[in-house]
Amino acid sequence: MSRTLYRNFWIEYDPPPIPDRNHDWRWAHEDYDGPGDRRCGTSASLEAARAEIDEWYLENLERDIAEEFEPEADSE
Repeated sequence: MSRTLYRNFWIEYDPPPIPDRNHDWRWAHEDYDGPGDRRCGTSASLEAARAEIDEWYLENLERDIAEEFEPEADSE
């Protein structure tokens, strides 16, 4: 099994015993906590896995930045 670290995500080649090759590469964040943690997935290739991780970072980074700069609601 081949395994590599990319942007704090482990990516490994682990093809399941099915004819569908879209899930041959599994990836999960170093701090992945199991079911319910959305920092994981499967991809058809190493390049696709890296692209999906990049997309994950963009979506989550944008959300985190937006939340950081949202004005706080008045407490009055």
